[in-house]
Amino acid sequence: MKDAMTTARRAVVVLLLTLGLLAGCSSAPPALGVVQGELTANLGLVIIGRSNPAPTPGIIEAVEGSKVIATDTAGANGKFSFRLSPGSYGLKVTSISPPTTCRPSAVLVRASTAVSVQVACDNPLIR
Repeated sequence: MKDAMTTARRAVVVLLLTLGLLAGCSSAPPALGVVQGELTANLGLVIIGRSNPAPTPGIIEAVEGSKVIATDTAGANGKFSFRLSPGSYGLKVTSISPPTTCRPSAVLVRASTAVSVQVACDNPLIR
């Protein structure tokens, strides 16, 4: 009889531990937010039908402090996007042609939400 109770207690303990592990494993990852952006540059060019600043290609990083979280490449239309965990990020342009000066940009990402941002750059020779 004592062995049967000990076995039953062990079974209950194993069952509770298993349920606890399954509950921990089944928790969904945090919902991501989306950053939709456009990289623009005021290059001082006058183009008929297009106002400055104009969309421009380049490489953009989403950073937390000094840590790069994600990287995307903006095409000729200047569009880029990131799927990020909720939080505050800096957006840093790491490559753009011709070389320009880009103002620091920051974005607040919320779960399951899209946010739009424009990253603007200027030709340092034009004032």
